[in-house]
Amino acid sequence: MKRFAALLLLLCSCAAWADEASHRRLAEELMGLTQTEATVRNWRKRFEAQAQEMVEEAVQGRRPEQLSDAQRQSVRRFSEHGAEALDAGLNWNKLKDPLAKLYMDTFTESETRELVVFYKTALGQKMLRGLPALSEGIAKIVRAQVDVMRPQLQGISQDFQAEFARAASAAPSGAKPADKVFDKPAEKSSGKVPAAAGACRNAKTGQACA
Repeated sequence: MKRFAALLLLLCSCAAWADEASHRRLAEELMGLTQTEATVRNWRKRFEAQAQEMVEEAVQGRRPEQLSDAQRQSVRRFSEHGAEALDAGLNWNKLKDPLAKLYMDTFTESETRELVVFYKTALGQKMLRGLPALSEGIAKIVRAQVDVMRPQLQGISQDFQAEFARAASAAPSGAKPADKVFDKPAEKSSGKVPAAAGACRNAKTGQACA
């Protein structure tokens, strides 16, 4: 019985491993169809462009021969160190595994297979080709609408700032917080215990006690 259970566990483990390996192959195929590696390269180009903008801002339009030796060396070191960092951090071999896991966590094996089939069709390929233009078009429309709304948004912001400033100036500067009333020192007791009315009278005169 124990041997049968152990054999069954081994078979289940092998099946799970086979399913994961099959899912991984499909995820890698989907990454190839959706040009995920090219997307990573495009991200690197963005960082390289930002680095170049930093250099141009630093040199302020001067040509290399117009810079001092120390300045040229500084630019060179910056470029080299930036390229080394991008080579180490944004290379496909390093990102391939976590990206494949992302696809596997997002889509089941069955869903990944269906996506692979779809992106192999003419419509799927057309969609991939059209996605960059669609994304750019969406961003352009949103930016244009924001430009139309900008005066209204600025007015709302200015109204808020003015109203908040008025509310701040209207608040009494010397107002004592409500919880501070409990800080008032208690009045000193005379040491006499007050008696109920008519409860105490002088035995000789019959008058109430003072």
